[in-house]
Amino acid sequence: MNQEDVTDIVRMFVKEYGAMNPQRPFTLFPSFLHRFPLVQFCDNFALACIIYLSLYQRLQRKWITESDHQVWVICSLENDNVLGVAEVSLEAPGRRALPIGLPVGVKKRLFGTNLLQPYISNMIINKNHRGNGFGKVLLRELEQVLQQHGQHQEVALHVNANAIVAQSLYIKLGYTIVESKSKDFFESVLRFMLGLYFLPEEKLLYMKKELTL
Repeated sequence: MNQEDVTDIVRMFVKEYGAMNPQRPFTLFPSFLHRFPLVQFCDNFALACIIYLSLYQRLQRKWITESDHQVWVICSLENDNVLGVAEVSLEAPGRRALPIGLPVGVKKRLFGTNLLQPYISNMIINKNHRGNGFGKVLLRELEQVLQQHGQHQEVALHVNANAIVAQSLYIKLGYTIVESKSKDFFESVLRFMLGLYFLPEEKLLYMKKELTL
């Protein structure tokens, strides 16, 4: 990801998770207020600011040091527009990535483990370009980079239990379901404190895949 990609990525996240999508509302305000345009605008604006600051922080860490949290994009060859985005980071087994990229040492102390593994998160394909195999290409590229590093045997991710299309893609690419759970209280509070947002409770599937050379 480069600086010029940030605007396209922010727009994709707002369309996917903001008030414009009634199935996945951003919950800065109670849901019954979402029918008011001003509330929708405030929700989307707050989400856009959070995503922008999060991406900006990752860019700064990228140039300062070799970050353990990277954002990858797939772009059009015709106009260089962002078609899809995904993040890969080192996380404690079973944990989701936090909105703010934390150093590895902090994660180990926070979750009480020295075992961190590659974790793919926040994968979104532009709605106008879904069904063209871009998600598969993006995942394959991420896995190839992880395989080349050769330091880890597995990669993990979470997927919404109701996202049948996404589940089908991951299963076809060799991911298997390890467990099913709801977002735990500790994670919800931590995300709220660090990321200033709170997504609705949702059932998640934790999936893993072995990395083979």
